[in-house]
Amino acid sequence: MTIRAHWPQSLPGRVWRGSPTPAETTFRRNLALPFLAALCALALCCPMAPGQTPLFEESPYDQITLDAKNENKVIRVYPMDLPGRRVPDPLPRGKLEVQLLEEPGKKYELFWNSVAKVELFHDLVLQKADELVRARELEEAYEYFIFLLDADPELPGLDRGIENYLYEEAKASQRQGHYDEALSMLREVYHRNAKRPGLDNALGLVTEKLVEKYVEADNYWTARRMLVNLEALYPGHPVVDKWEGRFKQEAADLLAEGREAAKAGRLR
Repeated sequence: MTIRAHWPQSLPGRVWRGSPTPAETTFRRNLALPFLAALCALALCCPMAPGQTPLFEESPYDQITLDAKNENKVIRVYPMDLPGRRVPDPLPRGKLEVQLLEEPGKKYELFWNSVAKVELFHDLVLQKADELVRARELEEAYEYFIFLLDADPELPGLDRGIENYLYEEAKASQRQGHYDEALSMLREVYHRNAKRPGLDNALGLVTEKLVEKYVEADNYWTARRMLVNLEALYPGHPVVDKWEGRFKQEAADLLAEGREAAKAGRLR
């Protein structure tokens, strides 16, 4: 699934600041109003530490790792002229012309067969974004994904990275008791990857929390709608079965009380 298949160019979880980039403008145009309200309830992004420049704001470079014969040396070079700015697979034969960052203007030739790995700048930015997600530094990760969506929306691995980001954002919202926000992000994860392991349990948990809230407020219609929505995603989900059974039992108890009252003449 490409990033534009369900939610074009979108990343929930942060409040907009400053002048929007083209990607951010596209976000705003495509977000539904209920979800936009959820976004606005979230905290503002935390600024970077003073003096710390995010990778995506550095001058672009590519990274080449040489083979064992060359001691697996890692060199940084000016962005290479590759078709579509993608690493060829498999790596070609012949020579590769590069310019070292340390020696601008001076060209060197490498044999492709001495290259173990090539990482282009956007790949490095994505790797850093994924690291930030794993470290739960979601505010910083968000800025990285915004950059990539604007600069290279078809980057291999970007969809998966955003999916992981959304899942972690949902978990963070759940831990804070913001179940509406968690549900919105988990449903977006479902539209991106319905078979993600553990997603059914996560959706069941936040749905049940919301059902409990609505039942406590005697808002049974909304509670049932929450269960209907979960059933549409995962037929036979245990949370749906549990609450449907509870509602049926409560209805049966009320019916029995009504019959007893009728027999006793308490018609009101």
